[in-house]
Amino acid sequence: MCNEHWKDYFDMKFLLQVVTCSILASPAIAEDVKRFSQHGDWEVFVDSELCWASTFPALDRSVYKRGGKIIDTPNRGDEKYIAFTVAFQKGKSPRPEVAYSAGKFEFSTKSANANLFRLVVKGSNIKDKSFVLAAVNQSDMGWAYPVIEQEPEIVDLLKKGANATVTVVSTRGTVISDTMSLIGITAAVNEAQRECTTK
Repeated sequence: MCNEHWKDYFDMKFLLQVVTCSILASPAIAEDVKRFSQHGDWEVFVDSELCWASTFPALDRSVYKRGGKIIDTPNRGDEKYIAFTVAFQKGKSPRPEVAYSAGKFEFSTKSANANLFRLVVKGSNIKDKSFVLAAVNQSDMGWAYPVIEQEPEIVDLLKKGANATVTVVSTRGTVISDTMSLIGITAAVNEAQRECTTK
């Protein structure tokens, strides 16, 4: 599922994955990571290399389907690993990097399921828009990312939207749809970007 357009991106994204997992799982693992602030449903974290805004889906609103039918909630491991993140690497003009972790939930790599991996942004002031995501499995976890060139547009829409839904597919064919609140995202993302902008 990792085509040429995304392939080189995963190495750069891996740093974000490690840092995000470290701060969510055990702050002692990443002592230089600081929880910087809270804005609505979004938190800001800062370390020596990255600044990021992160939120968690409302798991009681998540929908699980297999074979088109709604099923009971599957085991996704520790909920701390399920997160939607907008990050910036420190620099003069840091650009946003969007990532989603589904937790201990490995993604399907069947090409037939590729178009099922999507991010949909919704809001009363915008037209609903859908973006195809690339998926990769690392450390027994599923990660999904948009195309690099689409990330600025996605972040702009997220700031205008009310909620965002990520849909992914597991190796067992379970389709998960997680919905994230976008309350506070503008302040959180702007602060993360400011903290990572160097002179």
